[in-house]
Parts: sequence; C-alpha cells; structure tokens
Amino acid sequence: MRPGRPGALLRASLLGALAWIGLWLAAGDARAQQIAFRKYDQTDGLANLVVLQAVSAPDGDLWVGTEAGAFRFDGTTFIAADTSYGLPRVRVQGIAAEPSGRIWIWYKRALFVGSAAGFAPVRTADGDVAIDV
Repeated sequence: MRPGRPGALLRASLLGALAWIGLWLAAGDARAQQIAFRKYDQTDGLANLVVLQAVSAPDGDLWVGTEAGAFRFDGTTFIAADTSYGLPRVRVQGIAAEPSGRIWIWYKRALFVGSAAGFAPVRTADGDVAIDV
C-alpha cells in the first residue's frame, strides 16, 4: 500500500476480513472426533488388570500379555490363553503378530508360537527352549 492511494486501505481491510471469514467457515466443518472408551475387567474374562503388552492379530483378535499370562479378546470376551492353549500362566514379556496370523508370545525363559488353536514352544537344534515356569 502506498500512501495517498484512495481505497487501498479499504481493499486491504476487506481482504483481511474475507480471509478471517474463510478461516472461520473452514473451522466450522472441522469437528472434534469423539473417542469412546470402555473399561474391561474380570467380568469380561480379563483375570489380571495389569496389561503389559497388546497386539492386534490379522484376524481381528486382540492378544494381551499380563502379569498372569496371555489373553485373547475376540471382540466380546477375553479368553485366557493358558495351559489349554499350551501356554503357562506367568508374566508375559512380549507378544508379536505376523501378517500370516501366527502369534509369538515370550516369557522370561520361553518362546511360544501359535494361534487361537494352540501354541507350541519354539525348538532349537538342541531341543525345546528352556521353560522356567
């Protein structure tokens, strides 16, 4: 803007006002997302509330590791992945899921691989991985 140009200040003010109106209208369409939280506990099958790890499997199941073993969440209920799955009921150190669907669960001194159908200890050339449970 050069001093002395009639209407220059008015044009600049109008452009500024239009910019603010445009930003205000654009912000009106941006709505905050609502995130729903649900608390799960023993009544849902999660026997231990200290969840240390969680991984989503390709089939949609959620696998969680707790201080009292592994659990599988099928979207409705937590199911204990215990001795009936071939797993010990001790503190889980980690859980991982492969794109193929295999689940890896490791404990302090044991590594297991499997699925909702069951697990087996990972074997080395010398035999089973040491299981200290």
